[in-house]
Amino acid sequence: MKKWQLAGGGLALLTMMASTPVVADEVVRLMVNGRILETDVPPQVVNGRTLAPVRPVAEALGAKVNWHEDTNTVTVDLPEVDSLKRRVELLEQALAPKSAKDAAQLWFEGVKTRNGALQFAALSPGLRSEKQATYESRHWVTGTSSPWIDTYTINEGKQLSDGRVEFLIKFVWTDSTKAKTEAEQTVIVQQFEQNWFVSDVSGWRM
Repeated sequence: MKKWQLAGGGLALLTMMASTPVVADEVVRLMVNGRILETDVPPQVVNGRTLAPVRPVAEALGAKVNWHEDTNTVTVDLPEVDSLKRRVELLEQALAPKSAKDAAQLWFEGVKTRNGALQFAALSPGLRSEKQATYESRHWVTGTSSPWIDTYTINEGKQLSDGRVEFLIKFVWTDSTKAKTEAEQTVIVQQFEQNWFVSDVSGWRM
C-alpha cells in the first residue's frame, strides 16, 4: 500500500489548481474517469483555486481515506498495484506464442477484436517500448466499431534469411450495410528465447 498524508485539513477539501477561470456563481462539477461524483460538500472556487472533497475523489480511485484526530492528519491509502501487475505478467507469459504462426495469429486476433492488450502481448520487446504510450492513450482499445474485420486467413509463412518468418494476412472488412472490402497485411515475427513475437508490421494497424 502506498500512503499519502494530508495534515491539518480534515477530510473536507482537497486543493487543486483551476485550469480555467470559473464564474463565482457557476456550478463546479466533480468528475472522475468520466463519471460525475455527487458529494455532501460541493466543489467550489476560492481565491482562484478549485477545492474538492478528498474522500469521494480518493475512494472513486480505489483508495481508502481515514481521518486521525489525534494527529490532525488525513491518510490516503492507494490500492496495491503490484498484485495487478504480477497478474498481467503471468497472463502475458501464458499467452506468449510458442510458434511463429501462433504469434501472427495472436496479433491479428487482437486487431480483429480491437483488443490492444492482446496485440501488445504479441509484440516484440522493441515494439512494446515503442508502442506502449500509444496503446495507453487509447485505453487499450484499437480501431473503430465500424467498419470491422469480418474474417481473415493467414498463410503458412515464408522463412527469411535472418531467421524471421513473414506472414501474409488477408482479411475482409464489412459494416452495417454488409458491404465487403478485401485487404491484407504483412506481419514479420521473430524468436526471442523460446517464444515468438511480432517484430514488424507493414501498414501498421492498431
